[in-house]
Amino acid sequence: MNKEDFFLYGYITKTHGYKGEVSIKTEVNNLSNFSKIKFLFIEINKKLVPFFIQKIIAQHSGLLIAKLETIDTESHANEIIKHEVYLPLKLLPKKVKQVTHLFNETIGYSVIDETQGNIGIISEILDYPHQKIISIINDKKEILIPFTDEIVTAVNRKSKTVKVACPEGLLEIYK
Repeated sequence: MNKEDFFLYGYITKTHGYKGEVSIKTEVNNLSNFSKIKFLFIEINKKLVPFFIQKIIAQHSGLLIAKLETIDTESHANEIIKHEVYLPLKLLPKKVKQVTHLFNETIGYSVIDETQGNIGIISEILDYPHQKIISIINDKKEILIPFTDEIVTAVNRKSKTVKVACPEGLLEIYK
């Protein structure tokens, strides 16, 4: 099993109830039909371990409640808190594959604007309630760009680049 064949789906944040259910904070927006997902992979000791899903329910803005097979008590659920959750790349919808929302995976990627060229390197993704923001370092300056479908036009995992189409005037405010 090659980790490059998977994408970071989210993190297990806490237990939910006492029967082994867990809360998953997702990193991927617009993953349609998540209810059809039959299994997920949790990184345990640097290995992706598959878990079959018994039940999964969307709560709000990227939060899911999941009941996983073999996790049947609160103490079992506590063992996987703060672990990363992965899904196979083939489950990403075509649109998401082209304009990915794998936010944390893009840290360290170069950002290329279609008119301005190379902007800099992504230092972090800021997670605000209604939007994620790309923080880019360029000549010791921080540049902030919204991480939206309209602005981020492509992400290339092989070349580690993010192509953007910044609105006119956005980059000029940082000069």
